[in-house]
Parts: sequence; structure tokens; C-alpha cells
Amino acid sequence: MPGWGQLYVESYWKAPIFFAGATTLGYLIYYNHSKYSDYADILNNMDVSNPEYNTTKLWREYYRDNRDMSAFYLLAVYVIATVDAYV
Repeated sequence: MPGWGQLYVESYWKAPIFFAGATTLGYLIYYNHSKYSDYADILNNMDVSNPEYNTTKLWREYYRDNRDMSAFYLLAVYVIATVDAYV
């Protein structure tokens, strides 16, 4: 868990920053994945000839991209927290 290493090395002010970052990014991953799933379900039940098909597809891709970027940022928070605690 990001922040535990900072508590161990007595950098108390950094621990809540890393923990809040990880928690926020975890929530964003959850939110974007749920919206992605909603739009994927709508898209699966929609006919290609529907005029809103392309718009729905764009929204699905938007939430997928945001989910993936949030996961990448979460990985970055873990790496930075680990390096900070180690150094």
C-alpha cells in the first residue's frame, strides 16, 4: 500500500499524499470501468445502422482510455512511493 513505506522511514507528511493518490486513482479505475461496461452493453445491443452507434462507440472508447490511463498512473504512484521509501 503506498504510504506504508513512508511511515516506516518516518516521512509522515508524504504517507497521506501517496495513500490519497492511490485511493483516488483506484476509484477512477472503478468508475471508468463501470461506465465502459455500460456503454459496451449498450453497443452490443445496438444495431450498426443506428445513427447513435458511432457516438456510443466513442464514449465506450473514451471510458476505456481513461480507465487504462488511471491504471498506468496508479502503477506510477506505486513505483514512486516504493522508490521514495527505499531511498
